[in-house]
Amino acid sequence: MGSLIPLLVVFGYLLQNDNPNINIYQYFENEDKWVYNEQDNNIKIVLDSKANGSKILAVSVNVSAAIDIRDIESALNVDFDLLSIGVDNPRLSYLNYYADVQRLKKTLKIELDRIYYNYNEIHLFLAAPVGVCIEVEKYVPKYICI
Repeated sequence: MGSLIPLLVVFGYLLQNDNPNINIYQYFENEDKWVYNEQDNNIKIVLDSKANGSKILAVSVNVSAAIDIRDIESALNVDFDLLSIGVDNPRLSYLNYYADVQRLKKTLKIELDRIYYNYNEIHLFLAAPVGVCIEVEKYVPKYICI
């Protein structure tokens, strides 16, 4: 399944005009149903950053699982700053509702708008459900190296 995430991100890029006629439903396995407009107000969005003065930024989106910093270090193999966003307890079948996905996307966009010009490269590491993968790229395509 991991190979599908880059395709979902590219698909999100193709839909980046935020057409109001496109609604992205997520299959919620725990309840065996498709969901869209519900929300879970108990989900806490967690944002953390570590700046080392690098011109390379790694953006880690931790929703379905926590991304290990060692995996990012191994993939990039250079010094980098880190922006980590996710939920308080990453796990599968989490952050399925549209309103919650939008909250995460807005938080990420605000932070990227603030720091974007500090970096020559930005790399995205995603452990997230389909809706997050599509929505993240719909909103921030100018930032991300695919």
